[in-house]
Amino acid sequence: MFLTDMGDEAARIGFKVWADGTVYYLTRLKLVPHETRVVVRKLRDAQQADLKGNKIPAAATDGSANWIRLDKRTGDGPRCRHHPARRCGEQLRLL
Repeated sequence: MFLTDMGDEAARIGFKVWADGTVYYLTRLKLVPHETRVVVRKLRDAQQADLKGNKIPAAATDGSANWIRLDKRTGDGPRCRHHPARRCGEQLRLL
């Protein structure tokens, strides 16, 4: 899944992923204006632990994700690259 900051200001993002019965929290994501970043697949492949020590299962191929903008801002904010109209949740495939 790709996230893009469509705004003209940096955006701090809170992120929660559900995959294969595991809940994964990402609280240190920051996108600069107009940046696009691969998020979930990269975390899964790196087996990076979240703040609770959870990892996205290496064998996970699909799941769900929600994200929120942590700072109050004006203008447009982060959007999923594949569904630009959607702002805060996404069903995803981790292939």
